[in-house]
Amino acid sequence: MSAVVPAPNVKQLKVRQSKMAKGMLQMRGSLWPDIDESKLWLRTDQTRKGYTTIPRGMPLFLGMIDDASKRVTSGKSVPAGQSYLVLWCRVRDEGMLNIESEAPFAFEAGYAGERNVFTWREHMKVLKELAFIDFKPGAASPCQYVLLLNPYLAAQALRAKNWVREVAYTTLLQRMSEYGATDLDGGA
Repeated sequence: MSAVVPAPNVKQLKVRQSKMAKGMLQMRGSLWPDIDESKLWLRTDQTRKGYTTIPRGMPLFLGMIDDASKRVTSGKSVPAGQSYLVLWCRVRDEGMLNIESEAPFAFEAGYAGERNVFTWREHMKVLKELAFIDFKPGAASPCQYVLLLNPYLAAQALRAKNWVREVAYTTLLQRMSEYGATDLDGGA
């Protein structure tokens, strides 16, 4: 019988993160001893602008979205993962966006034709059906107000429906344990 290891507390996580950061800085100094930090994009550099917080499981979520999209579009492949990434790159800490013009979002997601906004809206509907987002209409568009939902819970729901590959979900659980995410505790 294996013992249950308790999750680390906040203080333990900070100590571990500090040790990891120190180790990475030492490794960086060994591998690139002459690097000028101005050539790096460091979140701790207060002069840099344009950062956002993105879940570390994002690459796995994008793959899950693209795989599961066929389930809500009658078998048609609608790779909405890139649209999801665009939303995360634009959101602030309140978890909501006000999209007054969809064309720039569509362009950033890779849709640059006459049907760019139509394709964007199609992908938004897929993301909503997969429970990664919710949206409400506004004067500017049918999905003007967008709420980003917890992607870990969306992945868990997709797994319950057998809409994601088991290896992708298991990999997500492994990654979560590596960085201490607890979003699925009690429901994984």
